[in-house]
Amino acid sequence: MRLKLLINPMCKSAYFSDFLSVAEEELTTIFPGIFLMSSTCGGLQFLHVDCLEKDISKLARLSFVQGIFEETKTGLQCVDVSPEYLLPEGVVWGDKYRGKTNETVTQLGLNLALHFCASKTLSLKLLDPMAGRGTTLFWAARYGIEAVGIEQNKDAIEHFHRHIKKQCKIHRIKHKLIQGQLGKKQKNRFGSFREVQWAQSKIKLIIGDSAQLSLKPSFNMIVTDLPYGIQFTGSQRRNPIDVLESCASNWIRMLQAGGAVVLMFNAFQPSREQLRGVFSRLGLEEMSFSGSHRMSESIKREILILKKP
Repeated sequence: MRLKLLINPMCKSAYFSDFLSVAEEELTTIFPGIFLMSSTCGGLQFLHVDCLEKDISKLARLSFVQGIFEETKTGLQCVDVSPEYLLPEGVVWGDKYRGKTNETVTQLGLNLALHFCASKTLSLKLLDPMAGRGTTLFWAARYGIEAVGIEQNKDAIEHFHRHIKKQCKIHRIKHKLIQGQLGKKQKNRFGSFREVQWAQSKIKLIIGDSAQLSLKPSFNMIVTDLPYGIQFTGSQRRNPIDVLESCASNWIRMLQAGGAVVLMFNAFQPSREQLRGVFSRLGLEEMSFSGSHRMSESIKREILILKKP
């Protein structure tokens, strides 16, 4: 089928002037061989594809797609297809705060992790070791993927809790909210967690240090956004590579063989070569993807994808 994918204008706030190249790279990575060309009509941007009918619902989940249209003799006809998300969009977009990872970029990271993950099981599990207030976890829940996040900021867990309660109340979503503690209670609240269970997915946010927290090696994917100009509460090490080296071995220990790692980072600090070096020393192999886009004079966001043998 020959289709046109309408690029969501929100991509411009995620990828800025590079939105078209990032959209093309996502498409050609996940669906190699189907991209034909790009076009603009009335200020709207489209990517043209030639795909199989069975792939349409998966195309609808690409981070840049707002709508899918079929070319007919009388013009463009909207294809009635659903991305089949399990939860409403408010779960991801309904909360705005300074420092929040862009929702569109987060979905891109999740799509890439799913593509490169070699798991043979239908029950996938995701880890975000620098989870913040849970944007990656919320996206995973919309996809029906179990997810666990680790975050050092003790205030994140209360924000996470309030947001979940608010969205489930607004959208009348049946859920179970569990709060608990891993190990003994500590003054810094490390080990405290909130878990949300829905009918087809569940997510958990744990307060702790991802370099030290010991979880079972049960994860198929690691997706995280490295803070720009990385800062860690209480850490005396300001070199981001030193900090990552202290964390990386524990992250990879929790990842199953064949698992994928997707890291979104500011290419000015650390550099792609430095970041690659940290994980190559742990035996991971880099996959082909960049997603490079300039956010500001001091931030150039890129995406590094790695795979565990």
